[in-house]
Amino acid sequence: MSLNDILIIIIEAIIKAITNPTPPPQPPTPPPSSDFITQLLTLHNNHRRTLGLGILTLNQAIINAAQKHTVWMNQNKTLSHFANGKGPGDRISAEGYKWSAYGENIASGYATPQAVFQGWLNSSGHRANIENSRYKDVGFGIAGKYWTADFATKTGMPAMSLPGGLALGDS
Repeated sequence: MSLNDILIIIIEAIIKAITNPTPPPQPPTPPPSSDFITQLLTLHNNHRRTLGLGILTLNQAIINAAQKHTVWMNQNKTLSHFANGKGPGDRISAEGYKWSAYGENIASGYATPQAVFQGWLNSSGHRANIENSRYKDVGFGIAGKYWTADFATKTGMPAMSLPGGLALGDS
């Protein structure tokens, strides 16, 4: 191999590095504020109790799915149930949750958990998810001005709510 051949290889490698740089690794998805999650869970469960419905139980897999999607919406400045061709069921499944039913509420522009919850209640489709008695588990995502609530029920064992706000079910 001549010096000319070596120089050509080096120049080609530099051009490739400049035109196709390796993207930096993505930082881990930041967790949503635990205070906001607690407020959202309380708002959802208080509303469901007034209707005689069972309470929702936080599920970490669903929280992960909701938060990752919310971060994606914030990064892309778009409000959508679909990201990179994947919908809520795909995202929930990717976190290891085997669902028999799921639903998703998304929103943007709200400053507080109370405001986004009221916005969802004012929309018939979002309200239907909040009031769906099939849903037993929930996870929330918050990033920038974007919000996600993912609802689901596991395949196999239906969760049950007991008097006093206790919940049974696999998580």
